[in-house]
Amino acid sequence: TLVVVPSLIGSRDDVEENIRNIEVHHLANSAGEIHFALLSDWPDSKTEIDAADIEILQFARDEIARLNARYPTEGAPLFYVLHRRRLYNAAQGCWMGWERKRGKLHELNLLLRGDSDTTYLPLDVPLPENVVHVMTLDADTRTTRDAVASLAGKLSHPLNRPHFDASKRVVTAGYTILQPRITASLTSGDDASFFQRVFSANRGLDPYVFAVSDVYQDVFGDGSFTGKGLYHVDAFEAALKGRIEENTILSHDLLEGALARSALVTDVELVEDYPTRYSVDASRHHRWARGDWQLLGFILDPRSGVPALSRWKMVDNLRRSLTPIFWVMAAIAGWTLLPFTQAAQWQALLILTLFMAPTFDIVNGILPKSGDQTPRGHFSALARDTIFGTALVALKVLLMAHLAWMMGDAIIRTLYRLFVSRQNLLEWRTASQAHKSGGSDLGAYYGMMYGAVIIGVVGLAIPVLADSTGAFVAFFFAIFWIGSPAVACWISRSAETEDRLRISAADIHALRTIARRTWHYFETFVTAEHHHLPPDNFQESPAPVVAPRTSPTNIGVYLLSVVSARDFGWISLSDAITRIDATMTTIESMPRDRGHLYNWYDTTTLKPLYPLYISAVDSGNLAGHLVAVAAACAEWAEAPSVHLQGDFEGILDTVTILDESLEELPDDRRQLRPLRQRLADRLDGMRRAVMTIKAQPEMASIRTINLAVLAGEIRKLAAAIHTEAASPKSDVIADWAARLEATCEAHVHDSHNDENAVEALRAKLLALRERARRYAFEMDFSFLMRQERKLLSIGYRVEEHQLDESCYDLLASEARLTSLFAIAKGDLPTEHWFRLGRPIVEIGFRGALMSWSGSMFEYLMPPLVMKEPHGSILNQTSKLIIRRQIQYARSKNVPWGISEAAYNARDRELTYQYTNFGVPGLGLKRGLGQNTVIAPYATILAAQFNPREAVHNLARLKAIGALGRHGFYDAVDFTPQRVPEGTDHAVVLNYMAHHSGMSIAAVADAIFEGRLRDRFHSDPVIESAELLLQERAPRDIPTATVRTEADERSKDETETESPDTRIILDPAKALRATNVMSNGRYSVMVTATGSGYSRFGDLAVTRWQPDPSEDRLGSYIFLRDAGTGDWWSATSEPRRTDHERVQTLF
Repeated sequence: TLVVVPSLIGSRDDVEENIRNIEVHHLANSAGEIHFALLSDWPDSKTEIDAADIEILQFARDEIARLNARYPTEGAPLFYVLHRRRLYNAAQGCWMGWERKRGKLHELNLLLRGDSDTTYLPLDVPLPENVVHVMTLDADTRTTRDAVASLAGKLSHPLNRPHFDASKRVVTAGYTILQPRITASLTSGDDASFFQRVFSANRGLDPYVFAVSDVYQDVFGDGSFTGKGLYHVDAFEAALKGRIEENTILSHDLLEGALARSALVTDVELVEDYPTRYSVDASRHHRWARGDWQLLGFILDPRSGVPALSRWKMVDNLRRSLTPIFWVMAAIAGWTLLPFTQAAQWQALLILTLFMAPTFDIVNGILPKSGDQTPRGHFSALARDTIFGTALVALKVLLMAHLAWMMGDAIIRTLYRLFVSRQNLLEWRTASQAHKSGGSDLGAYYGMMYGAVIIGVVGLAIPVLADSTGAFVAFFFAIFWIGSPAVACWISRSAETEDRLRISAADIHALRTIARRTWHYFETFVTAEHHHLPPDNFQESPAPVVAPRTSPTNIGVYLLSVVSARDFGWISLSDAITRIDATMTTIESMPRDRGHLYNWYDTTTLKPLYPLYISAVDSGNLAGHLVAVAAACAEWAEAPSVHLQGDFEGILDTVTILDESLEELPDDRRQLRPLRQRLADRLDGMRRAVMTIKAQPEMASIRTINLAVLAGEIRKLAAAIHTEAASPKSDVIADWAARLEATCEAHVHDSHNDENAVEALRAKLLALRERARRYAFEMDFSFLMRQERKLLSIGYRVEEHQLDESCYDLLASEARLTSLFAIAKGDLPTEHWFRLGRPIVEIGFRGALMSWSGSMFEYLMPPLVMKEPHGSILNQTSKLIIRRQIQYARSKNVPWGISEAAYNARDRELTYQYTNFGVPGLGLKRGLGQNTVIAPYATILAAQFNPREAVHNLARLKAIGALGRHGFYDAVDFTPQRVPEGTDHAVVLNYMAHHSGMSIAAVADAIFEGRLRDRFHSDPVIESAELLLQERAPRDIPTATVRTEADERSKDETETESPDTRIILDPAKALRATNVMSNGRYSVMVTATGSGYSRFGDLAVTRWQPDPSEDRLGSYIFLRDAGTGDWWSATSEPRRTDHERVQTLF
């Protein structure tokens, strides 16, 4: 099978875009013997060839050669560029590719069958032999995974193979062409607009819809070819031979499908972007209308060989192009011939006709299709359908005048060319050309849509001149149509999505400051002692302790933090390279298994910690983050001189922290006040100096030296204050002053690099890009999948050579990054993605995915690098669960943000314990309502989607003491059983490396418009699988997919109903109570009176014998009063003392 992308190449950008597309097509369709070719033409020209054309073609050939070197194969190469020379076309009056796309495919078929008499330029290597099928795709079409192999398999089926009758010159059985279902993509940012979302219904993929009904295919066994599909080469050529004359047909797809016989395949999808601008959409509708009217000869000639059903389709297309013209004419006639009341009724009837199509769908959806849908979710979906249907009709009415003018122009122009001039019948402009050439401002839209203004004026003038009272109705529509270009311009503007958050300057400043404080953790603890790896955590209480271990997730988020620190302007480009290189060098030397790092390593010795374990989610996190880091290195390497100038806001971040630290220093010593004032003045001076540089960036290289000098003075003043005050708060000031000086010196270093240094940086960056990407792709995830369930195991126990029984079986989990990466890499089948569970919970009027524990970590960690298109189930879930977290916290009167974290309980070494926490109803796990632990990093993760609420909540957390020296502490525990007396919360005084790294990355995504996500998805391997993220949100919400602990417990209920806690007062007189604990091998039984036993398997560790009368057998602790000699047991049995009070707590 040969996959081809017909395209025009007029610039290097065109070549790079097309080369990348066919690379992504290959990565998405790597199974089977599939080759890929770019079928290229130069744009139309007044000359046959010029030097620029040769340069562009050579660039395309070099890029194809680079692709073939990247993906080597035995025998014929995978990729080709097939370029045609221009021929002079007298009818078009220019040099152009013969017959445009139709000619490309026809000549390709000849070339595949050995006929070299084509306009294709000679090839360096021959095309693959025995090509049976050709898959043709447009430049903006994306294939779902393995779509080509699936179509080829269907066309090879005996019932689908084409049988051509040479005498009748028709395909009598089977099909020549398979047309897959085309789905509009979910888009975001600059690739989305209000116009697009209203006019492209049913965008995104639905994992539960595998086939859809089509009247023509279901009833008549005949589909419509739209130019994107798979065809049988020999049958295609035989069926079309001699059927179409030169320079006559523009829209050849429908005609080819009619003559060669096509079928619609609805269980295979291709994805396209619907135009974001009305001008681009109008341009292609004009082209389609011209192409439809050029088929008049085939419609009217019964000897044309076009089946009657296909002629009906062509006539229906003509009817569709005439409808707006007659609609406008009918409206003007009503305004002119009818009095006001009847004219208004007539106009309402015309508008009602536009409502018919959307009304059918709305009426069909009034009643739920089944009884397992929530009424609130169903009727809110119905309301949304009604709103979008109304918006669609309203926009159609507003744009009707221009549509009528445009269709009239297309029809008249085509009829003139067909029957009079016979010129310009192949006039054609691609959607890409229309997008690039058309303006997007108001003037450009009025220039394009002047016809609507003319119709508006004339439509009002006619009833006015006829002295009709219907002119009052005409007046309103004239206003609408004259203003329609402004409306078209407005609805074509870029939509605000999660990638285009609107963040106030104050919120940006607050988030940057928080991220800068958090970066202090890595500045402090990622050292040569720890081999440039991030220690897992740092606990301040009861004594400062650094945990000298790390995990793949810690390493991954640290590397993301380094990239983000450079983006923020806190470190120099050289420092970022040094940090990434040092960490990469370390992890390259660490022992691995099948490319995977083990789950834990000692950072001081680099030895793995036992038991050896490979975690699926940790490895996936590291791999995904390395891909993003590799892309950042590649981005910086493309133009190091551009990226050498750091963000000067990074200096102001540190200045702000110094200001805040100075305010927190007690003003209780008179002799320090002059120093405080001088330091405050210098900080103001630093701020003014930075603003000056930002206002005059051309002088930055000179003025950065002044910043370094000023930072040196600030450091000296801070040191003097610390010498006098000698307090922890003054130590913080001195520390941050030193950080400020280092940041300024980093900017000086960036501003003063010669050409040799720049080239050295480029070489280092390219090498780092290759190392990071190779490290990620060396990980083999195939053995981590449980074949019988097609799910990822939690992990692999190396010493036991065994996968864990438990699996990640939910889409809403932190492991979905692992799933996407492993599928893109080819280690897991695409089926795995659709095996992930999608239980839905109703939040407000929409549905959100449920996770295991309902934590922010599960939902919001993958979006650090994974895109979630607007309208997708993942994007909707992220926004809804943040809302639910806020509601739940408000009901408990605490700050929001619940996620896995440390909490206020310690082991025997006084180390904080760690577990997952979540919101009841969002998680499947039981008992989520029994704890209230708020993790500040969860709020920072939410800043990716709701920055304003996040900043307000962080301010609230800061007010209760949750902000420390290295950013926010890991958690604040509000659980009543673990809170000290006299307060309602306990701050957990430690910092986790992965929470710190996630926080920095989340702020970077929020402020830099998803830059880390763009980098991750810029890798072609990831892009080949990203359509999996196009899964749209479900319309209806099931009533109860699973049973959950949705009802929150009150504080009192939590205390009294906790199943893990029992209190027995006076156990000697109470009913017999016991407690049994076991890990499956070692078991302990203890009674309330103190007796009991312990066993290991069948072996009795302590002696014990059941006695129905006395409870005195077991192991006991005895106490003796050294003064009196009295002795007794610490428990109520076996020996009591006078007046003792006994209480047992289980």
